[in-house]
Amino acid sequence: MMEESEREKYRLHAKLPVFKRRIEKTQQIIERAMAMIKNPYTAISFGKDSMVLMYLLIQHNPNMPMVWSDRGAEAELPATYPFIERVRDKYNLNLRIIKPEMSMFEIYRQYGLPEIDEGITKAIVKEINLVRTFARYVQENGVDGYFQGLRADESRGRLMFAKNYGVMFKRSKDNLVVCNPLLWWTARDIWAYIVINDIPYHPEYDNNKFRDREFLRLSNWSGLYWAQEGRIAELKYYHPELFEIFASKFPEVKQFV
Repeated sequence: MMEESEREKYRLHAKLPVFKRRIEKTQQIIERAMAMIKNPYTAISFGKDSMVLMYLLIQHNPNMPMVWSDRGAEAELPATYPFIERVRDKYNLNLRIIKPEMSMFEIYRQYGLPEIDEGITKAIVKEINLVRTFARYVQENGVDGYFQGLRADESRGRLMFAKNYGVMFKRSKDNLVVCNPLLWWTARDIWAYIVINDIPYHPEYDNNKFRDREFLRLSNWSGLYWAQEGRIAELKYYHPELFEIFASKFPEVKQFV
């Protein structure tokens, strides 16, 4: 649980003029996108950025489809499912649940382990878990655009993406309009907005003994991105039962703890 002193830090941040201008600009981006996209959806992970995006969007369209890719027990933390139910009930979400064609362990068995096996990258995991899964949803539902909670400061790759494409663009391969309303928000902006609007956040963000919550990201627990930077060691510390399952199936991950 977030301590009161930390909440106060974010409440103070929310009073800054730059923060207020960022919210105003984001509202304008959403309104412009809403006018362009006739049949939208929002890609939601129920991480901190997704929760802010969801809250902003349902102010404009309470029935906005929130599409979540449920990757199953080999990827989703146990606390994720009750958290999603709580959020859905609180906001009466129009939640659409889609599922990848393969589980995480099936992907690893067929293609290898990213960051460990030579020539295997996280791209194949993203392709199966997200790209193909959402592509099916788009095709089946006649979607012409979507919103996502991508932020430029999350990685160098996302910063380059932000500079090249901006907050809104049309994909050349299928003409889908893609809107990134939070593109230039910082993690501190995100947490400030969560605090002042009393938005629920996933309990995993309170597991911040080793990293500040502003640097934590909610992802598949069996993912290997950042494994060498402590991700697997943190999994073992906070979720030893999940680490044991992972290590029993793929002993190679023990090298990271």
